[in-house]
Amino acid sequence: MILTVRRESFVLYQCSSRPFHERQLGGRADMSNESCALLLMRLELFQGLKPHQLTDIVRHADRIQFQEGHKIISEGEAGDAAYLIVEGTVARVAGPGADESVELGVGTLIGEMAMLVETTHSSTVVCRGPVRALKITRRMLHEQMRNDPELAEQIVDRLAGRLNRLAQELRKIDSTFAQSLQHIRSPRQRRLALAPPSKPVTQSARRVAAS
Repeated sequence: MILTVRRESFVLYQCSSRPFHERQLGGRADMSNESCALLLMRLELFQGLKPHQLTDIVRHADRIQFQEGHKIISEGEAGDAAYLIVEGTVARVAGPGADESVELGVGTLIGEMAMLVETTHSSTVVCRGPVRALKITRRMLHEQMRNDPELAEQIVDRLAGRLNRLAQELRKIDSTFAQSLQHIRSPRQRRLALAPPSKPVTQSARRVAAS
């Protein structure tokens, strides 16, 4: 299967088998399974999947449209799906790494963890204009993984790789922190070691202190 997309404009070829759940943008090409699969395969989590596995995910996903200003996800709210941006741009306006001046465009996956496990969103993402996206629900993806053990194994392996890299980064941070802490403590320890021993409190001193 050949996956095609017009790279210069990111306008996707029209051959979608499923309608939008909301009003389509007039005069613009629809989203095809093949084009959406091409965007999906560029994401780290889905790299290594076979073309038919990518197409199955896309085919069972929801094609939706958001208007300018709509919040795709909101910080603190429970999530049950991820959103692959197929047309338009969005911005992270709240949460870690929030920067309204940075626009995220075609190929960006919003709320990735929500399609894998129960979670609450840590950020708020708002549409900068009309946006079309592929909604990949956790329920659907889990169903695909149950029906395709190879797909489940691939995704689990990718997640395991991420956790391993995260563990390595945490170990580096822990080592750096320990070295910094040792650097801070050493001068104090040296001062304590060089200080003259304190004299024992005599009986006369106790009487003076009590008087």
